[in-house]
Amino acid sequence: MKQETILCMVAHPDDELIGMGGTLFKYAKLGKRIITVIFSSGEQSDPLVQKEILRTTRIEESKKVGKLMKVQEVVFLGIEDGKIRAFIKNESFLKKIETLIQEYKPDKIFTHTMGDAHLSGDHIAVNRIVVKVLKRMNYHNELYTFDVWSPLSILQRGYPKLYVDISDFFKRKIKAMDIFESQKASVYSLLPSVHVKARLYGNDIQCKYAEMFYKIR
Repeated sequence: MKQETILCMVAHPDDELIGMGGTLFKYAKLGKRIITVIFSSGEQSDPLVQKEILRTTRIEESKKVGKLMKVQEVVFLGIEDGKIRAFIKNESFLKKIETLIQEYKPDKIFTHTMGDAHLSGDHIAVNRIVVKVLKRMNYHNELYTFDVWSPLSILQRGYPKLYVDISDFFKRKIKAMDIFESQKASVYSLLPSVHVKARLYGNDIQCKYAEMFYKIR
């Protein structure tokens, strides 16, 4: 039986955990192969810390979380924080993303929603890049999106939804968020939203905690 491959493509370290950490923990437990692609190291997130130090710190934090979640590989693309929009029409970069997808042959891809309102615009830019590349490739497998900063997505309400029961993995997700020590302020500011959404989505499918994704392809 073929091992299912899950590809998670996000703007910054910690987006994968906040957006779908419970699902990644569960999928790993179920024996799925998980690959995470992180476009930027998020080195602009703290003006009081030198960019190179913050870049290195955030990469190490993301590797630790990946190891905890049993992610097979974490790929860092190294785009400057806040500049992902500049690559939406960059042909060589789009080809690089296409090559990654061809290499890993994912059964499912997860990325940001088209309305995920991060201040830099990086989250929306990642969505546009992923959607653009998959359209050019005529990719036929499933593409799902999730919110990090937006409480609830308005732009994608008409799409089918995938709910994943993460009741057995929610505590692990919350505990893993502590690993992102360099992002304590922003991570903890999102905790109420993470809890509320998990309970609301869990209520939708009659479980304690769930994560919800929009199926856009």
